Amino acid sequence: MTSISRTLATTVLAGLVLTAAAVGGETTPDKRQYTLFNPTPIDQMRPLSADRPDGTESPYTVDAGHFQLEVSLFDFAHDNDRGERTDAYTILDTNFKVGLNQSNRFATDHASGRA
Repeated sequence: MTSISRTLATTVLAGLVLTAAAVGGETTPDKRQYTLFNPTPIDQMRPLSADRPDGTESPYTVDAGHFQLEVSLFDFAHDNDRGERTDAYTILDTNFKVGLNQSNRFATDHASGRA
């Protein structure tokens, strides 16, 4: 199974789990009044949803007025597809996110390496 296949399978599985959790019917507090300059109180924040730089992509935003920084120090991938070998690595792959309001965030990522 290639790394792309594993990533896709993990993403699909995570989506199914999240969909099942959403169907459970938990109610969430109304957080429309919170913004970058009026942060969501700690007792109303969602659980941390880590994205792992270039490993997964979360459907959840960062709560308004809060920051999230994720760093992968070193990643290496090796693929041998039909005799064609490919090695790739990234160094200091980072995701930085800022919650702007209830449903929007500003996010940026950076990676240096070679494929």
